[in-house]
Amino acid sequence: EKLNRIDLIFFVDKGPRSQIKKIYFVGDKKIKDKRLRDVITSEEAKFWKFLSKNIYLSNERIELDKRLLSNYYLSLGYYDVQVLSSRAELKDENIELTYSVNAGKRYRLKKLSTNIDPVFDKIIFEDLREEFGKFAGSYYSPFKIQKVLKKIDQIIDDNELQFVQHSVSETVDEESVNIKFNIFEGRKVQVERINIKGNTVTNDSVIRSELLLDEGDPFSKVKLEKSISNVKARNIFKTVKYKLVDG
Repeated sequence: EKLNRIDLIFFVDKGPRSQIKKIYFVGDKKIKDKRLRDVITSEEAKFWKFLSKNIYLSNERIELDKRLLSNYYLSLGYYDVQVLSSRAELKDENIELTYSVNAGKRYRLKKLSTNIDPVFDKIIFEDLREEFGKFAGSYYSPFKIQKVLKKIDQIIDDNELQFVQHSVSETVDEESVNIKFNIFEGRKVQVERINIKGNTVTNDSVIRSELLLDEGDPFSKVKLEKSISNVKARNIFKTVKYKLVDG
């Protein structure tokens, strides 16, 4: 049986590529649009930005913008901030991009404290009081919490404590946040094996000489991150990454 066949051809005219003409912020935003435009990566098209990809619409960039906005508000103490939505409208072949923000109330850090496992000597962590004194009464920021956690990691490393873990508990009052840093004995994890992949420019021994961890050592995230920094400081690799897997 003979089949009748035809060639079907589609002609596509993409037309001019639309650019972001205006970026607006609506809602209870509490911060001026000009400052918020500096926070996000999407940009309004201007004649001097003809080389920038950020003047074109991108779903991935919009999602990044929403995360950047949330983090910015959090860093200023807006604990309940919500970036509710984003909307892109085409007008006269250009795009108007709108973000809807609800900043909420601004919170202060009321009390910072520790909950230390009795297995550890509490005096070792006495230096944390100075950090707590700096931040108590100031506006909440996750970056301040991270700074204290780094201090805790440094104390753990300086005192060669092994198998220590920590977590953060946050409780919210009307306009303040209480922070408790829990320091406890975790799983007794040791480094079973260190594998080096992707190295084609030097001997593996050169890399291993920069590592503060060796096979059989108690695992320490602080020492791991310092080791990665040491390898990066060699400036012989484009990128240095690590991956942790269970032994």
